[in-house]
Amino acid sequence: TQPHAEVSVMSFDQATGKPVWRRRICSPLRAIRDRWNVLGHGLLTLGPERIYYSTNLGAIAALEREDGRVAWVVTYTPDVRGDRERIRRLETTGLTPCVYHAGVVCAAPQDTDSIFLLDADSGIVLHELKLPERVQFLLGVTGGTLVASGRSLWGIDIVTGRLRWHVGGERPEDSGYGRGTIAGHRAYWPTREEILVVDGLTGRVVRRIALRKKYGLTGGNLLAADGKLILAGSERLTVFSPSGLRSTWP
Repeated sequence: TQPHAEVSVMSFDQATGKPVWRRRICSPLRAIRDRWNVLGHGLLTLGPERIYYSTNLGAIAALEREDGRVAWVVTYTPDVRGDRERIRRLETTGLTPCVYHAGVVCAAPQDTDSIFLLDADSGIVLHELKLPERVQFLLGVTGGTLVASGRSLWGIDIVTGRLRWHVGGERPEDSGYGRGTIAGHRAYWPTREEILVVDGLTGRVVRRIALRKKYGLTGGNLLAADGKLILAGSERLTVFSPSGLRSTWP
């Protein structure tokens, strides 16, 4: 008999490391075959009073922070068919934890092409939409716009659920190349040769940082911290200050 997989969340005491609570969320409807080795890399999202978790197994859940009680679970029908496609999505899609903003939970599970906007208190699905391309990352919310990325960069109104704007993706060199980030009212989005700085409300590209032409770099994962922009490429870390390139390592 095959062991039955399940998704659970555990809480630990920060000082002692001892378990505080453990809550089972769900199990897949069908077992993944023995020859597939699947490790979970689910990330939790912390809200004011609850923890939100997109399981990538047909369910999105909210747990109470103090005792792990299940506040609500929303289920949906996965788009994937078969183990091979499920594994391929896990390997090619970035980590997509839920995004919490002003009472709305935004989720882009790996096992469906849908994006869900949920009421954080009740779990009611406010909006469900599908973009022309599969989403790899949810970067966050700025100016009331949920910014999602993949081959292209998308801005979605979290109140109406409608697409506000779209940037890039028409040519291979204009496609996303790593995870972007949000700082203030702007999204920073890496392509292979540039970093595009995009106004979160309008989708207007306000600046282009020429990585390859000016610095001999390619895109990668971005992080904004302490007024600086950090680029994690395949071989080095690069830090940009407001005036330009600051330092590289190694």
